[in-house]
Amino acid sequence: MSTDIMKNWPIAKFEPRKTPIRIIFLVFQNWGNKYIICELPVGIGKSLIGTTYSRFLTKDGYGDSYVLVPQKILQKQYEETKLDQNGTMASLYGKSNYECEKTKIACNVASLIKKCPNCSHTRATTKAVNTKNTIMNYTLALLKFKYTESFERRSLMILDECHNLESQLISFETINITVNLCKSINIAFRKFPTIKLTMQWISKTVVPALITYEKEQSYIITELKKKSKHTPDEKQLIKEFASFVNIFDQIIVFINTIATMNLHCGITCFVWGLASSKLSHISIHTDQSWIRV
Repeated sequence: MSTDIMKNWPIAKFEPRKTPIRIIFLVFQNWGNKYIICELPVGIGKSLIGTTYSRFLTKDGYGDSYVLVPQKILQKQYEETKLDQNGTMASLYGKSNYECEKTKIACNVASLIKKCPNCSHTRATTKAVNTKNTIMNYTLALLKFKYTESFERRSLMILDECHNLESQLISFETINITVNLCKSINIAFRKFPTIKLTMQWISKTVVPALITYEKEQSYIITELKKKSKHTPDEKQLIKEFASFVNIFDQIIVFINTIATMNLHCGITCFVWGLASSKLSHISIHTDQSWIRV
């Protein structure tokens, strides 16, 4: 069976070099392990190696994988390698990278104003769901895997630049309460020496201010959406409110989770509560420094 793996080399007209062949066989020798980590130099052909292994794992030879990258530029590199065989690879980006055909503005803003029956981002998402191998950046993939059920489990997940994985996961589950956010909801930013005092400030000061601001802005945005046309400033306002709602929802979920736990046993219990909730970190930022809870 070991010789069969090279039949899955994705670009038939280009013979693989000796080093990629050696790496592919090394990966094959660890076939069956849940995790395989390869530290490889730039230009060695990592995308070709991953695609070969993905195709090897499936009976039809087309692969069954997710390829996750930290940056869009690496995503573009996969596309430029022309690994797509018979429409078996799709690349998906966030909404801001697609233009609404009707309004001619970015889909992340257009979708907040009015639902489009022929949304270009929705079409790209559908293609990514139904294609054998899908390339996404880490942030988008985590959002899709956590909040949707469309992207099902596949045979292989390739994590490009996997040394960045920890920071990607921490960033994804971090809520940033910044100086600018506090200004927008009309409260003074505060920094405290302990977790307990920080959480008291968030629950007693930040959350009530967020609720008040959300109610006020929600009415304004609802009225704006009734208009058929919007100025650039109005589009920006709608976009900023959508970002605010995301932060608002995360903080409310976090506070409600903490509120259900017994927090009278001190800092140890607090840290355990933070680690066991879906939102495992809150970063409290200032202009010059920050503390992570």
